[in-house]
Amino acid sequence: MAVTKVTRRVVRACDVVEDALTKADLMKEVVTPEATLDLTYEQRLERQIELASLALNKYEKKLRAGIDMNLDEERSFIQHQDSLRKLETTLQALNAKQHLDDDTDLEVALGMIDNGGTFEQIVAAFAHNPDLPEQLQEALDAKQ
Repeated sequence: MAVTKVTRRVVRACDVVEDALTKADLMKEVVTPEATLDLTYEQRLERQIELASLALNKYEKKLRAGIDMNLDEERSFIQHQDSLRKLETTLQALNAKQHLDDDTDLEVALGMIDNGGTFEQIVAAFAHNPDLPEQLQEALDAKQ
């Protein structure tokens, strides 16, 4: 039992646990799954992204209805969004790493040009390939 003193209340952990658990709780059979999903790292990330998206649904309903969230809900919402962003970034990095070998240096350089990179920056990034500046210039001339 908890003991109350003049300035504080002393509570022992064993009393709190004993009060929280009933005999019925102790008699329940715990079922543990026997089969687990054998997923690759990429599949696990996709699964976590799907679950994180589902977790955002309750917040989306409130926001679309114009209902204000309290501080705890708002904090949780932001944490869910942050987790989802990190998972998506990790998955994109994994996909990029797996498919990076599919493209040649020239194809990657042309993609960089399309995304706003300058010729000098790209040549510096591919310093290991001395033939790339000439190939890139020919490809750019052929595009125009």
